[in-house]
Amino acid sequence: MKVLAFSDTHSLHKELLTDELKEKEAEVIICAGDFSSNNNNFYDFAEWFGKLNIKHKILIAGNHDEELHYNKDSSKYILKDNGIIYLEDSEIIIDNVKFYGSPWTPIYFHYSFMKTETGLKVMFNKIPDDTNVLITHGPAYKILDKTNLNLNVGSYSLKNKIETLKNLKHHVFGHIHTDFGTIIENDISFHNVSCILKKNKFLTEFEI
Repeated sequence: MKVLAFSDTHSLHKELLTDELKEKEAEVIICAGDFSSNNNNFYDFAEWFGKLNIKHKILIAGNHDEELHYNKDSSKYILKDNGIIYLEDSEIIIDNVKFYGSPWTPIYFHYSFMKTETGLKVMFNKIPDDTNVLITHGPAYKILDKTNLNLNVGSYSLKNKIETLKNLKHHVFGHIHTDFGTIIENDISFHNVSCILKKNKFLTEFEI
């Protein structure tokens, strides 16, 4: 199964619709949050994402995606109507691969889907033990989580939970724009798929 992933387009998602994306053959595409710039393009993104010629389109929210925080019921209906799979502390199985998505990140100013580490521990403990592909908006501590000030800002609770997931093969996330890339640790591929510093045209690709 080929998977494409991106996050943090911040209203510039249409710049991803290049000839390269049109030609890619993938079964799944993932947006790991922050497609919005503080709530100003939810409907436009839903229409664009829904029209991509990829069978399974998975979305989680990020801290800037206020529409999914404050108008959840109507937003989920619109996403479903556009053929988008929305995961919020929930899972979906595609071709025997379990995807699990969660939007929560450590508190930073007054944005959406943020909690203290105590609250994050509660949310991340919901991740099923047999998860194969984990999608969160933010990174785990010290895994592609460095800011431009060289600070590690990932979640301790998420890191601790990941260490217990014996079937996990891929962790997809964004949020920290400055630490884009992929690393492998303990047979898990960690993908920071933030796009905004890559001129919004770079998709991460992997197989599972």
